[in-house]
Amino acid sequence: MQTLPFTLRIPIEESLRFARLSGDYNPLHLNAEMARRMRFGTTVVHGMHTCLAVLEQWLANNPQPIALSSIQVQFFRPVPSGASMVVNLDEATDHRLRWTLRAEGRKSGRMQVSWVDRPSQEDDSRIAAPEAPFPDICQVRTLEQVRDLSGQSRAVLDRHLLAALFPALERGLHAQALAVLLAATRLIGMECPGRDALFAGFSIRFDHAWPGDSALRYRIIQVDERIDRVVVALSGSGAEGELEAFFCPPPVRQSGMEEIHDQLRGRSWGAMRALIVGGSRGLGELTAKLIAAGGGEVAISHCLGYRDARRVQEEIRAWGGSCTLFAHDVLNPDAGDPFPMADSATHLFYFASPRIQLDPWGGWKPELFQTYCRYYVTGFLETVKRMARTGPHPTPLKIFYPSTLFLDRPEAGAAEYAAAKAAGEAVCHHLKHQYPYMTCDAARLDRTLTDQTASMPHLTTDPLRLMMERMQRLTD
Repeated sequence: MQTLPFTLRIPIEESLRFARLSGDYNPLHLNAEMARRMRFGTTVVHGMHTCLAVLEQWLANNPQPIALSSIQVQFFRPVPSGASMVVNLDEATDHRLRWTLRAEGRKSGRMQVSWVDRPSQEDDSRIAAPEAPFPDICQVRTLEQVRDLSGQSRAVLDRHLLAALFPALERGLHAQALAVLLAATRLIGMECPGRDALFAGFSIRFDHAWPGDSALRYRIIQVDERIDRVVVALSGSGAEGELEAFFCPPPVRQSGMEEIHDQLRGRSWGAMRALIVGGSRGLGELTAKLIAAGGGEVAISHCLGYRDARRVQEEIRAWGGSCTLFAHDVLNPDAGDPFPMADSATHLFYFASPRIQLDPWGGWKPELFQTYCRYYVTGFLETVKRMARTGPHPTPLKIFYPSTLFLDRPEAGAAEYAAAKAAGEAVCHHLKHQYPYMTCDAARLDRTLTDQTASMPHLTTDPLRLMMERMQRLTD
């Protein structure tokens, strides 16, 4: 038995293999473009994949085939795809083990299993295989829509996919338990609740006298609206237990063109020719719509979010506005498209940002600070330099750089973010010395509703009103 800590890394390529095995194609785990607009800003590992990877590591060093009696798991925080997880064995007694998992310096999960030994020749052939590949479309439901939800699934198992991904589990773990565990992640991620679910934990008990039935029934038994939590009861296929999940806020929809035009009340920005870096969502999307609704021309960049940028462009053009797209990665600025209207632009708006992580319980994180600086300092400066290299700029260029009120009102857990923004402000102040035709507005903005802040309570600042006020200052 392996007692020393060991490390796991599950890249997104392995998550795709797990999705084929389990049927859990939730975009939170697989689609980087969609996941960037969800709560964690990036793809995260399937919780059940992590559990089975831990069992795989254990059974690779345990030649005796087993049948699970029970498994209890709590997921404390999601793990980004490819992040390093350290697994510690906390308890090892007769036929019971307990592990703790840590990732990014924090406890990410805890799991406990109990089991019985089983004869190596025991027949697992009664476990049915999927009749067809699992569909990859997941349900989108609200908390109210799942309140009385119930239904039935099947505990099935593709032994070839299992052997390729988890060879030790295929050899040593009773297939009944594996089929139920895979059905559990498929249920939470695809059906109940579905796309906006975050698996929080489960407790499942197994009947060793399983009769061979593959039907798996489920029903919602608890809904807690205060914390957007649901509990699902699971029974059948020789198992019973409870699954726990939280609802994540869906991607934030910014105001549409008609609403923005109505709010402008005659304001005109017809003379503006603006490049918007990070214009495919959030405040960048809103700024692009504001300028277009006021008669100006906009060009918005995309990196991971081409489909979102295309959606914004189509909405602006359908309304009658002017919008072009260009590829631009602030971490590799010379690899993208040429900047549209670079020699005639009147404004540059810089909204590029990584996932913002506020951790009030952790200490200073040098790696996180460096990540912020790559976007808010180096990426910003290199973007401005690239624009300056396009040639003579006959008109003044006004730059909008969104900073943060955390510099005036410090908040626990925001030190790395605020420090990087302060460095970005310093860059803004020095730009006019190197490029006299540039001026930079480093506005310290309050938090407002975007994808990055959707899970934060009590956001009262209206993003449309906020950006209208900033635009007015920029054009005065």
